[in-house]
Amino acid sequence: MDLKKYLGKKYKEGMTFEEIQQALADLPESDSVVDKEEYDKMKKLKDEASKEASSWKKKYNSTLSEKEQLEIAQNEANEELQNNYDALLRKTTIAERKAELVELGYDAKLAQETAEAMADGDFSKVIANQSKFAESVKKNTTDELLKNTKTPEGGSGNEGITRESIKKMSLQERQELYKNDPETFKQIVKGE
Repeated sequence: MDLKKYLGKKYKEGMTFEEIQQALADLPESDSVVDKEEYDKMKKLKDEASKEASSWKKKYNSTLSEKEQLEIAQNEANEELQNNYDALLRKTTIAERKAELVELGYDAKLAQETAEAMADGDFSKVIANQSKFAESVKKNTTDELLKNTKTPEGGSGNEGITRESIKKMSLQERQELYKNDPETFKQIVKGE
C-alpha cells in the first residue's frame, strides 16, 4: 500500500506510526480503501502465485520416491484426522458444558455462549455471563417470593381499637388491654 498515494498532502517523510494513524483517521471515510484496479492486480498476483506454488509442489512430488509420497499423504491424512478430532472434541465439550449450565438454570442461549467461552478459554466472557445469570436468578427469586407472599392478616396490635369499642368491652377486657399496652389505652380514652 502506497501511503503517499492515500495520505496525499498529509504525508511527510519519516512519519511515526502514531502520525500515520492520526492522518488516516482524519481522512474522509470511503466505501473502499483499495480501488478496483489495485484489487484486480492483487488478485491476479495471488492467482499466479497459487499456480506457481502448485506447479512447484507437483515437481517436488514427482522427484520423491513412492515411500516419501506415501509418507506425505499419510501425514496429511493424520493432520486432517487430528483436526476433525479436535473439532469433535470441542463440539462435545461445548454440548456437555451447555447441558450442565442448563441444568443449573441458565437459559439455552446464555448456556451456549458460556459453554463456547469455556471451551475457548475466554474467562472474562464466562464471568460476564455468570453475572448475567446471577442477576436473572436474583430477579426471578424476588419475583417468585413476591408472587407467593400472602397479604398479612389483621395484626394483633391495637390499631383497630376505638373509644366506642372500649366502651363495649367488659371490665376484664379493658384491664387486659391496659395491662398489655397502657400508652395506647390512655391515648384512645383521651381521644387522641
